[in-house]
Amino acid sequence: MQLFARIALAVGIALSGTTAHAQDFPNKPVKIVVALPAGGATDGVARLVGAFLDKTWKQPVVVENRPGGAQIIAGDYVKNSAPDGYTVVLFAHSLSYEDLLTKTAFNPMTDLAPIALIAGSGYVLTVPAAFPAKDFKEFIAYVKANPGKVNEGTVGPTSVNEIQKLWKDLAVDIVKVPYKGGALIMPALTANEVQLYAASVPDVLQLSKAGRVRPIAYTEKQRHPLFPDVQTIAESGMGVPNFEARYYFAVAGPAATPAAAIGRINAAIAQAVDSPEIREKLSSFGMRPLKETPEGVRATLAGTRASAQSMIAAGILKPNF
Repeated sequence: MQLFARIALAVGIALSGTTAHAQDFPNKPVKIVVALPAGGATDGVARLVGAFLDKTWKQPVVVENRPGGAQIIAGDYVKNSAPDGYTVVLFAHSLSYEDLLTKTAFNPMTDLAPIALIAGSGYVLTVPAAFPAKDFKEFIAYVKANPGKVNEGTVGPTSVNEIQKLWKDLAVDIVKVPYKGGALIMPALTANEVQLYAASVPDVLQLSKAGRVRPIAYTEKQRHPLFPDVQTIAESGMGVPNFEARYYFAVAGPAATPAAAIGRINAAIAQAVDSPEIREKLSSFGMRPLKETPEGVRATLAGTRASAQSMIAAGILKPNF
């Protein structure tokens, strides 16, 4: 009986310690590792939410950019960090399937613990200001007349899944040019080193206003309020009335991160995206705030990955190994 009593006491102490730790989280600085370069949309969202969490938690929240490897470098870094909630990765949705296209031991579905969604939107297909096409229909006509001569800046080895499929459906030959992130693609676009980029709204907004680039199409079914004169691909008259493509930003920790820490971070991020100041800022970025449970985030990532797998099987996406 004494043995069982000692075991029960030890278990009780351990559980009370876990509860106290969860209630105390965070009690030291938290690091948000951003999977894309500084200056882009992902980085902007990370710093916006990080500043809110810093004030809410009254603990420093440090944003650190680790771009490259189609976001896998940042994912792998967090995978190998202490699973205590103090190091998380903020990434664009394509990290959920990049390991299917790039030779790596990293698997986002088993190496990371999904925590939260933050924001998302559609893409703005954008060309240099001097490009001859004024809209999506003219762009497709130009590409068909100049096969293999239009370069598309992409994050990593590929473009947005749905857009890859669109190029195949429309039988156009576009050359993919990989970069580490949108913040690096936009200067290449303005310099005409690439002639197309499926950009996030914040990446293209100011350059568009300055007349240095031209939006030619938007990828959701409704026009974007910040680009009311830009047609959607669905309404472009190219025979794809149901076309739609979106992106989202998510947060995850190492696979063994305790559920208590995940819950605390999820709740704090939900509080952030519910706040008027964050909602207003995201809206000015052209993005919608998103909220989801950790289980819902896992399901969302799994759905994105399944879509990529089906496109790989159909030969639309091609592994780079």
